[in-house]
Amino acid sequence: MSQIVKNNTSVIVTGSGEKKEYAFADALGKVQNLIMKSSNDVLLKIQPEDVRIIEAKEIEYTERFLFFFFPRVRHKFEVKMEVFVEISKINMDAVVFDKTKIAEWSKESILGFK
Repeated sequence: MSQIVKNNTSVIVTGSGEKKEYAFADALGKVQNLIMKSSNDVLLKIQPEDVRIIEAKEIEYTERFLFFFFPRVRHKFEVKMEVFVEISKINMDAVVFDKTKIAEWSKESILGFK
């Protein structure tokens, strides 16, 4: 019997950056951490299946040196997306551990030499 279980789920992530690519990379980089925080199982693979853009913004602002000099136009991109992923994980409930009881704990008794 296989110990690997596959689930499909979705997470909503946000990202921002100075370029569109940086905003998407920032958001997609948060997917793994979000899934790992919500699960106590051993995850083998997190594979994105689909992406749905919820919101994408471009913010344009003028930056100045000492409030008056050298104005330049800057851009900031923000994206909010729902990522649908397939998760492969080990079913920890199906794993049977052999239990060994040691009367007195010491490093030697654990390692098996005196």
